[in-house]
Amino acid sequence: MIVYKWISGKQDDALIDAYMIRRVVFIEEQAVPVEEEIIPWEEEISEHLTIYDKDKPVAVGRILLHNDKFILGRIAVLKEHRGKGFGRLVTQALIDKSVEMGAMEVELSSQTHAIGLYEKLGFVAYGDEYMDAGIPHYSMKRKV
Repeated sequence: MIVYKWISGKQDDALIDAYMIRRVVFIEEQAVPVEEEIIPWEEEISEHLTIYDKDKPVAVGRILLHNDKFILGRIAVLKEHRGKGFGRLVTQALIDKSVEMGAMEVELSSQTHAIGLYEKLGFVAYGDEYMDAGIPHYSMKRKV
């Protein structure tokens, strides 16, 4: 059974599973420095989502509402659960929640290798490729 768990703001105890997935995917697998992965002020103003499959945390993402922009980010799926649709589930849930919060458009910063996933969900890349934490990215947006 798939369960969606939303947490508002930085509630460390409630975000243990989310932070575990982000640590494994971003810090351990992709070598993102901790100080670039966990930015306290962003955590405090975000809506965090963890998806569970059979009571096990498998995927995460968040909505950062900043300067009137709905920015989806920190979307990650544990390696053993990739290719099973969890990236799509997380992203669609973030889009839906953004709409509930009043969004007319959502944005994200996609690692270059993941652009296809987001394009299938209606996002369009814009601008030039850039490096973020040593990983190539493109900015993407979608009207909702």
